[in-house]
Amino acid sequence: MRIAPKALTLFVLALGLVRPAAAVDVDLAEFPDAGGPVPDGTVLAEQWRPIGILFSARTEGGSAVDPIQQYFGFDFGHLFFSPDVFGAIAEFTFVESGTDSPTDVTAFELTAFFDGGETAQLVAFDDLGAQVDEFSVDGSAAGDVVMSVVGSIRTAEWRTQGNPGIAAKFLAFTPVPEPHPTLLLACGALVLVLVRSVKGFTARAVPRAAFSRGGD
Repeated sequence: MRIAPKALTLFVLALGLVRPAAAVDVDLAEFPDAGGPVPDGTVLAEQWRPIGILFSARTEGGSAVDPIQQYFGFDFGHLFFSPDVFGAIAEFTFVESGTDSPTDVTAFELTAFFDGGETAQLVAFDDLGAQVDEFSVDGSAAGDVVMSVVGSIRTAEWRTQGNPGIAAKFLAFTPVPEPHPTLLLACGALVLVLVRSVKGFTARAVPRAAFSRGGD
């Protein structure tokens, strides 16, 4: 079957209307809604809902621990834990901006500082809880390491085994691209053209019935 040139044109147009989304930086030093500095030691929870991310934490053994913001003498914030314990796990949930509705992102990263002998894993999960990606750092790392995961990510965990804890900074995630409204029109037109092409091909492919003359 030969696809009409108009259908190919509409397909190319549709592809051009889906553009990669820009990464969202999570500034832990400033509240995203009202602005203003985040006090040292603030427990991170739902304050960053306006940009689409929620925080929580636990330990490997299930003990209570809070994800907190620490400056460590810098003007940018860090994700840390209170109490400062070995085996703390930060949990990240991605939501539609300003709501509690779960959504997916296509990438997530953070920059962790390792003091030698420390390990950590950044693990990504889909909407069914299945693991989709993992970035692991072994005990040989020292200094800043960018840890990143990609895929259809609904939640993520940063599992730390520090001395006792590990701090992270420069968190960022990439939302799923949102198609331009014109894309819907282009897709509808594409479907219409394809249907007409198929009908035309079918009509040409079916032979006309042969009628015999009377008396033959």
